Amino acid sequence: MDKEFPSSNRDGTATSTRQPAALFDEVEVALVHIASTLRGALKLEAVLSESGIPYAVETDSYLGGLLFRTQRTGAFFYVSDADADRTRAPMTARRFKVHYE
Repeated sequence: MDKEFPSSNRDGTATSTRQPAALFDEVEVALVHIASTLRGALKLEAVLSESGIPYAVETDSYLGGLLFRTQRTGAFFYVSDADADRTRAPMTARRFKVHYE
């Protein structure tokens, strides 16, 4: 299996945009969004696939809530560092909360 994070084609298309989390081992990735609901995660997957941006999704825990902090589980969306800026543009246009590191 190729360990290099696949980049998108010049015309913005990719054969398969969702990638396995195993590609995190040797590639620098950027966290771009944490989806708190399945509905939000599916919407973002559609946006990224439509844009032809390779991404990986992993579930993890995060702290949420204003008054009562609780530990929640969400879908963490990662892209390669090279595609991070290009990924944030369609997310911002569709009013997704963009995560900057």
